[in-house]
Amino acid sequence: MVIINIYRLSIENNKKESQVLNRFNSETDFLEVIQDFCNYTLSDIYRYSDSKGRPRTFTLSRLPIVDLNKRYIAVNFEPGYTGDEFKVKDGVTNSLKYSASRMDLQSRELFSMFHIPKGSKYGYLCIQKKENFAVKTIVESTLNMFLKKAGYMDFNLKIENAPNYKYLNKMMTQGELKEIRLIRQKPLVFDDTVYLNALEKARINQEEHVARFNKHSNTSILKNELKKVFMEQYKEFDKISFLGNSEEYDEISFILTLDKITKTFHVKDKSKIRSNMDVSRLVDIVNGEVDLETLVKASFICINNIENSSFDDINEVA
Repeated sequence: MVIINIYRLSIENNKKESQVLNRFNSETDFLEVIQDFCNYTLSDIYRYSDSKGRPRTFTLSRLPIVDLNKRYIAVNFEPGYTGDEFKVKDGVTNSLKYSASRMDLQSRELFSMFHIPKGSKYGYLCIQKKENFAVKTIVESTLNMFLKKAGYMDFNLKIENAPNYKYLNKMMTQGELKEIRLIRQKPLVFDDTVYLNALEKARINQEEHVARFNKHSNTSILKNELKKVFMEQYKEFDKISFLGNSEEYDEISFILTLDKITKTFHVKDKSKIRSNMDVSRLVDIVNGEVDLETLVKASFICINNIENSSFDDINEVA
């Protein structure tokens, strides 16, 4: 399965004003900045540590492919990490080829494509999904560092999920409900407890009611009710009523699966919903590898689908 994650790019100045990307400081084309960033990252490997303290690296495996007419840059990001011992064995004989230590670097090539339309405040970043090798956060942070290094001190890049609402509507109509999570914030207790991190503190100060389902569960009524609350727009401190219950919730999340794609939906904070699409039928496999040209075409199809969808599509009947 070949899955592409699609993100939306934007740039704000220090007044939080969104910029037209092909002249974000009144003259500079962000596509050219991305090209410079890719060339720089190819020659200068970025080294850092993840949340578990494992050394990681971030670079490119080869020169970027630049098409100024179609306004895209295709690259192969190459993230790597250490910390796991593993063995590489022959696929036929099972004989040992190589034994890696905890200090050896595991890396993968991830097809990625930037698209910066002319005259738009939004661009797109498509990244091939591979387990344990997510790069969205590191792309955002290193590109922002590069902007500052290049002298664009007053500008900040944002990379956000770009949901395809027509596909979300299809999932809510045809998908299989796997889980509902009802979340209520508890009043903060100001004590001397030392938390390991902000996430731990957030977990301690909220309570969750979780219901899980299997393929034999009759969830049609629940799905209809979830769609009703999902269609509403909530402000940060609004409460969510669900199923006519006297209790109200601060957030409701639910998990749906359809065509081997699984998504977590968030009723209030919809920006958390990831946009990942299975493009296996849109790409060619050549010598065991996904063909680059068809990956680019598939990425543009995903982008066009997102641009032609809006939140109003949730109201449509699939």
